[in-house]
Amino acid sequence: MKIHLFVCLLALMASVGCSRIGAPVNLRCEYRDNPIGLDVQSPRFTWMAGDTSRGTAQTAYQILVATLPEKLTEGEADVWNSGVVASDRSVLVPFEGKKLRSSTRYYWTVRTWNQDGKASAFSLPAYWETGKLNRSDWKAKWICKPDTGTPLRSVAFKKPFEVKKELKQARLYATGLGNYVMQLNGRKVGDEFLSPGWTDYNYRVQYQTYDVTDQVKAGDNLLDGMLGNMWWSSGLGWAGAVTYSNGPLRLLAQLELDYADGSQEIIATDPTWQVAFSPIVENTIYHGETYDARIDLSDPSLWQPASVIDDFEIELVARNDEPIRLEQELKPVAIHKMEGGDYVFDMGQNMVGLTRLKVKGKPGQTITLRYAELLHPDGTVAQENLRSAKATDRYICKGEGTEEYIPSFTYHGFRYVQVSGLTEEPAPEDLIGLVLCSDLRFEGTFECSEPMINKFWQNTLWGQKGNMVSIPTDCPQRDERLGWMGDAQVFAPTASYNAQTAPFYTKWMQDIRDSQAPEGWVTDVCPYVVVGGPAKPAWGDAVVIVPWEVYRYTGDTRILETNYQAMKAWVDYMTSQSKDDLYVWESNGWYGYGDWVAVEASPGQPLAQIYYHESMSILAKTARLLGKEEDAARYEALLPRLAQAFHKAYYETDKKNYMGGTQCANVLPYWFGLVPEEIKSQVVQNIVDNVIAKDYHPTTGFYATAYLLPILSETGHHDIAWKLADQRTYPSWGYMVEQGATTIWELWNSDKERPEGMNSRNHFAYGSVVAWYYGYLAGIRLLDEYPGYKKFRIAPMPVGELTYAKASVPSEYGMISSSWTKRDGVFRLEVVIPGNTSALVSVPLADGQSVAEGTDVLVRDGEMTGGNRFIRPLDIQEGRAVFEVTAGKYVFEVK
Repeated sequence: MKIHLFVCLLALMASVGCSRIGAPVNLRCEYRDNPIGLDVQSPRFTWMAGDTSRGTAQTAYQILVATLPEKLTEGEADVWNSGVVASDRSVLVPFEGKKLRSSTRYYWTVRTWNQDGKASAFSLPAYWETGKLNRSDWKAKWICKPDTGTPLRSVAFKKPFEVKKELKQARLYATGLGNYVMQLNGRKVGDEFLSPGWTDYNYRVQYQTYDVTDQVKAGDNLLDGMLGNMWWSSGLGWAGAVTYSNGPLRLLAQLELDYADGSQEIIATDPTWQVAFSPIVENTIYHGETYDARIDLSDPSLWQPASVIDDFEIELVARNDEPIRLEQELKPVAIHKMEGGDYVFDMGQNMVGLTRLKVKGKPGQTITLRYAELLHPDGTVAQENLRSAKATDRYICKGEGTEEYIPSFTYHGFRYVQVSGLTEEPAPEDLIGLVLCSDLRFEGTFECSEPMINKFWQNTLWGQKGNMVSIPTDCPQRDERLGWMGDAQVFAPTASYNAQTAPFYTKWMQDIRDSQAPEGWVTDVCPYVVVGGPAKPAWGDAVVIVPWEVYRYTGDTRILETNYQAMKAWVDYMTSQSKDDLYVWESNGWYGYGDWVAVEASPGQPLAQIYYHESMSILAKTARLLGKEEDAARYEALLPRLAQAFHKAYYETDKKNYMGGTQCANVLPYWFGLVPEEIKSQVVQNIVDNVIAKDYHPTTGFYATAYLLPILSETGHHDIAWKLADQRTYPSWGYMVEQGATTIWELWNSDKERPEGMNSRNHFAYGSVVAWYYGYLAGIRLLDEYPGYKKFRIAPMPVGELTYAKASVPSEYGMISSSWTKRDGVFRLEVVIPGNTSALVSVPLADGQSVAEGTDVLVRDGEMTGGNRFIRPLDIQEGRAVFEVTAGKYVFEVK
């Protein structure tokens, strides 16, 4: 295959002659590198400019798609030749070729023309592979072991098969309910954990596709594995009250062997498979797992023929989000021996995942591992804040040499592990922390000269990783771990600065749609468990806000198209519940969660209208974008009426304040555009006065916290925003850091509140402030007219004693970076603007200062003096010089 690709590349290069610009690079299909198992008929292509010179811009492209790499030429491409398309589009370009076939690999390449009309060579070929595009493609049957008891025992399964011919390739398509682990000839299939992930199993389950060509051998083979409960039948929500099913556990798998002679053999789950109880004798998502290594599956008496489940129907969809993978390993920083002989391992970091235990023991010796975020004063683990979750794994030794154990069907949120049952003093390598998370591209970085700010950014990243495990959870440790919608929507901008979140949120939006009632309302938690609908204000609005945020950060219109009816149904539901243009959510005198866990509570009534207006505003923009003109006009016409109704109901004219007079009471209506122009300055002053009165501390909850600092920075109070950000006493972000937090707390004062109950040490909501780090301290901000960073702003705002700040942000065009220093009276800004994009670069400018980029003086003595073909001066306003800058690397100096 490598030889074919090389020959193909030479031919492609020859077909365009000697090119003077670089060929496109980093080809992706549906956000992924060479994905397999896609089940979309029109996948989308993205590429990055291979030319890194200044001013690089695309003016046209040509895509070729073929069934073989050697056919990727203009005359041979047998699936699609786009022809030369005059367009600067290089992100999420849809495939428009022949109808795709299931289980087929397609190769593609692209070439581009630049701003000077010069063509590149065709790129190195990339590929994608389709999954099962039709239900009839599945020959496998759901199989199970009947009578597995309550709670369900984990089940093992196996199927021997023989390969008699030369193998060309092998693919395994698999899923399970609950979770599954597959092995082929003694090796785990894939590098994923907790597959198939969590969806609303009332409606659909994801399947995974694995390339197992290298694991199949000539002659005898064995495909085997295990099933466990996890989200399917563990019991979800506080006290484990909800299950999708009490069983049985079930598997669907189809191994397709394609031989060199063109024939195919399918090994599919059916009654010829064998099933048995596995060595995992107990397993639940919250309580943990017990593994008895003495159970020997080589004993033929343990096995019986599998039963086929004929009456089970569920939609099968290819995985369209990132799998859960091992993100890193943590070695304990300390091991403490307790009086009773237990050992407490300190991982040094509140993490999410599993542990790998290595132990030597006698047959039947039980090693117990108890997980916790906290310690009691005597050094033992404190599990009170886990509520009913036992968070305990047990390993029963086989008694043969060094044994290794990694749980399969649970996960934990923890920093400390208390281990009992050891007879020898352990070494650090005997218990390693395995950090798991959905494998988003965590490429965003931030750093500044203030260590506390850097630590909080790191804590937020840890919180995001720990709470993005198949869905965006509220917390990863207690008897919850649910997809609370409000937490997720307010954190989405920060999440999207830190990582590529589009596939993750795209999958979760399907879970939200599955929860939606015929009346249009959605639930607070998705996938739906425990908390019924209609959703409370700000929580339900995630159905509108999340796809819009994905669009803003990627330019992905398909997520808006796919979710438009769900967005519309939610807004129309709120309209149906409104009176005189005012929406109030109320139940027996309660107005919803409000600005959740704020230091200073605000009235709950206004939140409903604020988010009703915001959801309608987004819906109107979405309708206009998608060409739904009648809807757009209708919703646009309603917006002023909603704003007027809000102001009339909640603005207290005598107090010149919105109801409650808190930071939140003024922050939310101002941020979401509900404040009349004539009183905007008064509302901002209310916020400023309140912050000063609180001695520069936030009093906000989950929602207003996200917008407090941006409002201050944008209205001329950046110094006050910095005092809040840099605060070290309660309540503040710095207080968490000063108290030793390694993730984000659920409460501003989690250290002082009672340990039991609702008191997680790993919530990401208050980490929403990190979007301000990226957007204002480092200065990288979206321009709403150019979604996905096609054109963006770099406008760093130095403040306080900061001497530098730098950030890098992943975009589909490439990495964007902004790095500034302030030293000896010179402000220096280095920026990287990816190919095929441009930016508005804004630098701070004092009276009489000059701005230079290399040898070009752009501003002299406070006056614009000109630019060049790459830098166009725009304006000097409010102490900043603004330039429109093309792609490339630049260094601006102000002195």
